[in-house]
Amino acid sequence: MTAFLLIACENGSDTTEESVSELPEEMPDEFDFSLKYGYSAANEINTYEDTYTKDLASDGDVTTDFELSPEERQSIYDEMRNVDILNTPNYVSDTQCVDPHGENHLTITIDEETIEKDWISAMCDDTDEKLSEFIQYVHDEYIEPTEEYQELPEPMGGYD
Repeated sequence: MTAFLLIACENGSDTTEESVSELPEEMPDEFDFSLKYGYSAANEINTYEDTYTKDLASDGDVTTDFELSPEERQSIYDEMRNVDILNTPNYVSDTQCVDPHGENHLTITIDEETIEKDWISAMCDDTDEKLSEFIQYVHDEYIEPTEEYQELPEPMGGYD
């Protein structure tokens, strides 16, 4: 297995040992991902384990079984291609406009190749707009409306 790690740099550029320029046009038979998002990246949709973890703020987190249909996986893959997920810059700033800010980690496996991408969502400018919209799309369309998600407890407390 070949691993590619994208590392966030202060200037917003990506550093890779080897560059993967884009996702294949056709979704490969082997396609899995883990998307961690939100404050402390505590929410996670994970197709490797078919789970969803919800951040409950001061009450920790809770994990439930969560499996996407082949059509849903295809739609999310298509959206990853639409936002050109592999070519969006990592965004890190010395000054955060929002505190706490969202942290995000995406792991994608395609035909035995694993790609990782980390970024923060600080809403300081439009740099992370495509990535934030991608996360919102996945959450709003494929997570929040499900029975599995609706049965999870509501978060208690908050973040300082």
